[in-house]
Amino acid sequence: MQTLKVAFESYDGEHNIEDVNIINAEVKLIKFYCDGIPIDISFNQIGGICTLQYLEDIDRIVGKDHLFKKSILTIKAW
Repeated sequence: MQTLKVAFESYDGEHNIEDVNIINAEVKLIKFYCDGIPIDISFNQIGGICTLQYLEDIDRIVGKDHLFKKSILTIKAW
């Protein structure tokens, strides 16, 4: 995880990444800001993968230019 923190802190791309923190708890977490937007990434979570697959399946059923995914993202952003 420390290598990942160093990689984030030394990133020199088009986005501004700052305030990188690693939380070594039961659920490993890396928190940082990307262009002022807070980002949390968790590791080793099977539930997250299952949720992603479920959302992908529902999105395929709904269709309409990814209407379902766009709706979920809009609700989360709100």
